[in-house]
Amino acid sequence: ATDGHVLAAYQIPGNFITTAGIIPRTLVENALKITGKNEELRLKVTTGKNAPINTAAGLKDVPSYTLAGLSASGIDGRFPDWRRILPRHAPSGMGGHFDPQYIGRVSAAVKLLGRKSGIFTLAQDGQNNAALCSVGSDANFLAVIMPLRSEFDTLPTVPAWAMEHCTPEVENEAA
Repeated sequence: ATDGHVLAAYQIPGNFITTAGIIPRTLVENALKITGKNEELRLKVTTGKNAPINTAAGLKDVPSYTLAGLSASGIDGRFPDWRRILPRHAPSGMGGHFDPQYIGRVSAAVKLLGRKSGIFTLAQDGQNNAALCSVGSDANFLAVIMPLRSEFDTLPTVPAWAMEHCTPEVENEAA
């Protein structure tokens, strides 16, 4: 799922029939209201001649979806190629600027995976590149957070005033 700022994906191992389509957000939200957020939901996808919709160009086959007893037609359109925003280089550790709400969205997704803390690892390759997020050794989960543009372009450092009156042991630990 993505909102243009944060993307989270989870690969469910197994052999599944794949279909291209966009599931309406309202269908998922309404199903969660009925069943509760921690319930497992089964999605039924109907394709082909059983799911035609009227478009300006005439009838078109668009998948329909059933979730928790609710049904909706898929959104007419093609989901963007989300894989093209994935970082192509190994993270360098260079810092960037992120909206804390975006980080909170990834933490919420991690909790949906059953992790109590919502803690994840975030790594980036420079301030203008997306950050890659992972959860431990779970290779099935990934998230990407887009950075914000900022007037600040320096990496954070501990200011000298904070180190004043610091004992040598603390000074060495800070280095």
